[in-house]
Amino acid sequence: MCNNEGALFVHAIAKNISVADILGPSYHSPIIPSCFALNGVKNYEGTSQPLLAVQVTELVDGIFIGFTINHVIVDGVRHRLVPPLQENYFGNAVLDCVVTMQAGDLLEDIGLGKGSWEMNKMIALYSNEKLKNHYENWLITPSFITLSVANSNSIVIANSPLFDVYGNDFGWGIPVGVRSGGANKRNGKIIVYAGVEKGSMDLEVCLPYEILEAIGNDDEFMEFVSN
Repeated sequence: MCNNEGALFVHAIAKNISVADILGPSYHSPIIPSCFALNGVKNYEGTSQPLLAVQVTELVDGIFIGFTINHVIVDGVRHRLVPPLQENYFGNAVLDCVVTMQAGDLLEDIGLGKGSWEMNKMIALYSNEKLKNHYENWLITPSFITLSVANSNSIVIANSPLFDVYGNDFGWGIPVGVRSGGANKRNGKIIVYAGVEKGSMDLEVCLPYEILEAIGNDDEFMEFVSN
């Protein structure tokens, strides 16, 4: 292990764990959290904890590379400001926006497309002036976003098609699978990755066990999502 300049690097060895032990189970393997560093660390603890942690775990027949990154350095709206903040600026600005629709609207023929279009229109409303006004007010009455702001009956879809996880190749070939760590997991969260095959998707779905079991036993549903 070495720790230098705000980054943590960990080399771990799992002598009895294979790739199949991680990718084989239909449900999230209990092994996976051990493959990520800084479990349980909150974003605001970045003042005393590393902002980046990379753990390379040697398996029996492969390796697992786990990245843990503080949101303060990897996302935000810096490029939306006028002029845009420099890419090497360390800071973050995130502003939530909400789109409300009826369930029936999403069940129409172009339902999902309609939902995406409504979100796109909402994002376009957040101009440079609106962002600056929001953060000037935040300095007067600061507030912090927590997971509790999400309703218990809401569905959260995370990730971006710009995150080409299967396009990563560190000289060992492309990944054979992708799994996420324990951060921000909650009932109703769906993490979408661009799949290894063109046009395909990998989904991580967070739901209670009994619901996942019922879905897995629904032959019609499984036939649809498998093809």
